[in-house]
Amino acid sequence: MDWYRMKTVLIFLFLAINLFLGALLGYESFAEHKSAKERTEGTVTVLQNGGVSVSAQVPTSARRLRALTLENPYADKAAFASRLLGEGATASGDGYEKDGKSVRFMDKGFVYQSTAALTADKKHIAAMKKALESMGFSMRYAKGSLEDGAVVFTQIIDKVPLFGCRLSVSPASDGSVAKMEGTWANVQNVNGEKKQVSIAAQALLAFLQEGTHEGETVKRIECGYAVLLSPGGYRTADAVPAWRIETENGTVAFFDARQ
Repeated sequence: MDWYRMKTVLIFLFLAINLFLGALLGYESFAEHKSAKERTEGTVTVLQNGGVSVSAQVPTSARRLRALTLENPYADKAAFASRLLGEGATASGDGYEKDGKSVRFMDKGFVYQSTAALTADKKHIAAMKKALESMGFSMRYAKGSLEDGAVVFTQIIDKVPLFGCRLSVSPASDGSVAKMEGTWANVQNVNGEKKQVSIAAQALLAFLQEGTHEGETVKRIECGYAVLLSPGGYRTADAVPAWRIETENGTVAFFDARQ
């Protein structure tokens, strides 16, 4: 028996099988993408017939995301104030004060004021991130940018945003935080199994089915993570894959993207 020739034949056979399987997977991916694109185009037409215009670029692909476990860093307001202001902070109105510093709580988020603020530049992004970490904020997934003279932090996980988390931070001359305001979450767990989420077309249909958006124009639709809880805050919660739809008149709606 010519083992060398047989070995060569087997190599080419396995190569042919791998090429066939690769082509099959490529065709399935192409077919799925084509189907999702056609479904999305049909959905946009349905919305327009229902009185809802769509000016946004609607994604046709489906991401693979997971559930996250979040902790609200200011769920315990007294403990949060003590961490920012020091022990012995005095309750005052809707917040706490100590030694000229204050923290105020709003329906969504908080405002912290310490001292006079500087206009932020690029070097302050890393400095403010480090300062916030020292104040007990989870900054592992934080992305910083400059906006209106302040450093703005958002959170990006699995290449998508964590909706509802945005901190505007102004630096002090000594490198500390002079002022900050907004909302934030400490990300505790991102180890869940990734699963494919629904496509944007399903969220758009759910938006139309609410029956209250006739005459509106969808200007943005984006996939990310969101805490789908009623107003009132949380101590710990799961942030799940969700579609965020925003219209030109300011309406914002979230739809569960899990399948």
